[in-house]
Amino acid sequence: MKVKFFSGINLDSKIEKIIEFISPITVTKEKINNSEMLVYETLNPENNTMIRLEILDENLTVFSGENTLFFELNKEMDNVFFNNGTEVMVSTFLKKFEHSSNLILLEYDLFLKGNNNNNNNNNNNNNNNNNNNNNNNNNNNNNNNNNKIATYITNMELIND
Repeated sequence: MKVKFFSGINLDSKIEKIIEFISPITVTKEKINNSEMLVYETLNPENNTMIRLEILDENLTVFSGENTLFFELNKEMDNVFFNNGTEVMVSTFLKKFEHSSNLILLEYDLFLKGNNNNNNNNNNNNNNNNNNNNNNNNNNNNNNNNNKIATYITNMELIND
């Protein structure tokens, strides 16, 4: 069996291709953390990186290279993303997830998380003035707002060879 894999980014309501390939795929059921999951594994021939999807109901984990992204339908999930050796805090929001015997479709938003180190330092300051503490906490909440990077689309169409 093979997969026709497509990943793109939604720019101004137009989908721009990031990558597209056809490659062999294995589909198995594996018991992970006492739950039976559907597992899809394929190799990206452009950079020889394994791509692995683990699916359980509306939960999805995607492994690609050194990155692992966690998704749950209609829920924001915190993640760590590695970009050129730098660790970046991001979150994912899975907006659309379709899964059938021959198609997997994902649409998700990726957000850059705020700088938590500076916020933690502000929270640790000992200040007896409740008004100042409340102002600091309000500022910290504003600093934690996520910045949307983009909306991504991924399609995996299983084809018989």
